Amino acid sequence: MFSLIIRIWPGLKGLLKYGRWSHWMIALLFAVGIDAVLFLCCYWTELISSAVRLVLLLAFVVFWILLACVSGFCSQKIKRRLEQDATGDRFLEAITHYLHGNWFEAEYCLKKLIRQNSQDAEALLMIATMFRHIQRYNEADEMLRELERQETSAPWYYEILLEKKALRRERTEVLAQSRMRTLQNETPEQPAVIKMQSSSPEEEGIEIKKNHA
Repeated sequence: MFSLIIRIWPGLKGLLKYGRWSHWMIALLFAVGIDAVLFLCCYWTELISSAVRLVLLLAFVVFWILLACVSGFCSQKIKRRLEQDATGDRFLEAITHYLHGNWFEAEYCLKKLIRQNSQDAEALLMIATMFRHIQRYNEADEMLRELERQETSAPWYYEILLEKKALRRERTEVLAQSRMRTLQNETPEQPAVIKMQSSSPEEEGIEIKKNHA
């Protein structure tokens, strides 16, 4: 019963969930309105006719719907504001993890931001930079391509261009180093040359004389 009252009473659910003055005022206005209608329609029945009571009931229904719409609008506005605050806190958390080299935690925070808002240019650019930094070049390139497809990427054109240049440069350097290591491993080792020490003719003559003696 209590949950039903919370659902149908404009402003009451928002008041319990967010505790804002706007919802408190909406709930109070609804309480005043319903008390007035009940008092006029159920207690002072002899003062107003049935036609007037019908008009009052219809007006109260319209008033009810209007308050419910205003309450829903206020709830959505507060929810968006809280989500923006949470997004800012999560982005700061991602930056902190990035600066400390906690790549897994930074990636988790950034991907969560991207799931909430696929057009978050800052999160996409930062995760692309992080992937390049830890040499996950394919994923970095994928994030940059995804960022370029978003309408929010226009203010970040210069930063995206610099990031793409850095990605190509590092990819080229890593590929060159890999080829050098491959060539070094494939180069056959030179066999060791063993020089046999031979006796000089003088030494051989001395040995022959000793044998004759």
